[in-house]
Amino acid sequence: MLETIIFKINKGLSVMKFVDRDEELELLNRYYRLSERKLIVLGIYGLRRVGKTRLVREFVKNKKYVYFFINPDKSPKSLLKEFEREIKVRGVPDYVKLTDWRDFIRVIFDFFRGYVVIFDEFQYFSKVAPEVFGYFQKEIDSNEEKPIMLIFIGSLIGMMKDLFTNRNRPLYGRVSNLIHLKPFSFINSVLLANEAGIRDLRKIIELYTIFGGFPRYWEAIKELELPRESTIKIIERLFVSKYAPFIREGFYLIGEERKTYLSILEAIAIGLRKLSEIASYLGIPETQLSGPISELVEKFEVVIRERPIFAPKRSKISMYRIGIPALKFWFRFLYRNWSLLELGEYDVIMSKIEKELNEVIAEGFEDIAREIIIHYLRNKGEKIHSIGRWWRKGIEIDIIASCDKNNYAFEVKWSNLTGKKAINILYSLKEKTKHVGKEIKHIGILARKIEKKDEIRELGFIAIDLEDIKTIVERKTGIRIDL
Repeated sequence: MLETIIFKINKGLSVMKFVDRDEELELLNRYYRLSERKLIVLGIYGLRRVGKTRLVREFVKNKKYVYFFINPDKSPKSLLKEFEREIKVRGVPDYVKLTDWRDFIRVIFDFFRGYVVIFDEFQYFSKVAPEVFGYFQKEIDSNEEKPIMLIFIGSLIGMMKDLFTNRNRPLYGRVSNLIHLKPFSFINSVLLANEAGIRDLRKIIELYTIFGGFPRYWEAIKELELPRESTIKIIERLFVSKYAPFIREGFYLIGEERKTYLSILEAIAIGLRKLSEIASYLGIPETQLSGPISELVEKFEVVIRERPIFAPKRSKISMYRIGIPALKFWFRFLYRNWSLLELGEYDVIMSKIEKELNEVIAEGFEDIAREIIIHYLRNKGEKIHSIGRWWRKGIEIDIIASCDKNNYAFEVKWSNLTGKKAINILYSLKEKTKHVGKEIKHIGILARKIEKKDEIRELGFIAIDLEDIKTIVERKTGIRIDL
């Protein structure tokens, strides 16, 4: 009987309880039951650190499985030998010889019936042994009746989508389902924070603006026993110390050799969000920038192209932002100051971070505000068509929500506001909405703390602060959190 191959995960065993992902687990188990009667092929793709391998590891508990990691730095012969040793140790007879990748894939279909067979970083076969995709196509087509479940995991999103959705690729149409695993929302990240031992709402917000909804960072907080440390101390331990686990994070997520990508991300991270600004920073024409920035948007999905809400889809008016908080943070403070890191000047970098941390949190709080507004409006019975930033000719509105019944505009402030200050901001926002070209019926503000909220609401405005966010979060998660 073949035995299970233990996952080889460089990041070590997690000590944090697996949370959420119930929908994905239910879907995987549904396909597993089908695989008892026929071949099932699934693709799972998503950004690194999002928890793809952890999800699959949770899924295969108490199941027979075999796991292969495609290391792009190995030669085809070396990787094949590694896989051969693994399957021989697990019971494949010695008389079975693997002379090439075709033999290996045939062995998978001949000897692993009843198994979940997992290939992690599957897209790297394009570098190591691109012929594998054609071999898989032939075996999948001729073994539809075999009770096997194949799972192809990948972190280069554009490549994974291309492998399975491009009509010119061998594996087009060969997957039962293609699952895009996305980061946790802010509200679901409260589950991660709670499991990591953090229950203070303000601290959760601060950390979410640095780590986002990527489980690996929250796991690290628990693994290194940091939940009681301050936000700045957690940042130091995870990013800016001699043995910080994420000190090279940008190189891990993007690749150290992709110099143009790294320079673009540095420019965006320091606040250059227009194409012309980025091109000027890099010292290249805009025409040379359009290709790599499109790849960062579409292939890697680490950069988000934003257009003003209500703008036509083909509008050339756009700005760019980094969609992974940890990556944005890393490029803003570490990559930009890499020479200081190499000199061991950690205190200098930490001083820069301390000075600018509130600004970083304020920027990230806008993303949280969008999510909170969505819950707030849905609770009011509104159907939201779109939500986003609006800007034109030097006038900017943080958030506009276009709904079935009404349009809403919001200002977002990561600060404590007196009632008078909040009202002044709201009336100023009301003036800005006259330039939008759409009727904005409701005006609101989100802040860390707002005094005299009841009086502000009596004037017809919407006022939301951490006290209200706490209520929304507790209602959605069932978890008691501190304020």
